[in-house]
Amino acid sequence: MDASFSPAFSPVSQPEGVVRCGARDVPYVVVRSPRRTLALHLSRAGVVEVRAPLRASWSDIDAMLRRHVGWIETTLAEREAGPPACTFAEGSSIAFLGEPLTLRIRAGLPRRAVRDGAALVVTLPPPLPNVDATRRLVYEWFAARGLEQFPERIAQCRRIAEDAGLALPPVRSLTVRAMGSRWGSCSATGHVTLNSMLLQAPPATVDYVVMHELCHLLEQNHSRRFYALLDRTLPDWAALRRSLRSVEPLP
Repeated sequence: MDASFSPAFSPVSQPEGVVRCGARDVPYVVVRSPRRTLALHLSRAGVVEVRAPLRASWSDIDAMLRRHVGWIETTLAEREAGPPACTFAEGSSIAFLGEPLTLRIRAGLPRRAVRDGAALVVTLPPPLPNVDATRRLVYEWFAARGLEQFPERIAQCRRIAEDAGLALPPVRSLTVRAMGSRWGSCSATGHVTLNSMLLQAPPATVDYVVMHELCHLLEQNHSRRFYALLDRTLPDWAALRRSLRSVEPLP
């Protein structure tokens, strides 16, 4: 599925233009791929990424940008009004399942990240601070929690689907990793990949992403039939999708 934000977006080229949003010009790039629809994403650097089909016309791209000027303005304002991005320094705040954890950094061995109540304690050998090493351990901690949490969330979402009278094909395999621009994906062969950083979101929002990918087991597209499956299994999916905007991905 497409994410509202692109957590680690690196433009593949220089900005191709700007779109006027209120009193400012916001740069944008166009990334073409064998997709069917146009979609917009906002990078951490404030660059709009237009994901476009290979044959999409420039007039269609321009119209898409103009239609979503309000969304770009609102998203930029929400980003700027939100809490400062995590710097992986002592006292930084990191969300886990919608709740803040305070990052505590200690000198010692073994290298590890361990949750202790409302704190995530990272232990590293001196000299400190070591931002790169701290970041790696935090990401590893999220990946390990994903391997614990996501199978449970998949099982729960399958039960919800069954209660709605929907028999989903099996998930053949699961990969958990940090992804730059997506919260999850599902292949036609039943392989599901979930972004470990999704665990920053509240549980209900996590379940929306999981259910979204499980519905792709039946419909490998974003057609009306696909959204009918979401309506059937998760009637409030649209509100939960909007809640993804409040998830500030780690840098």
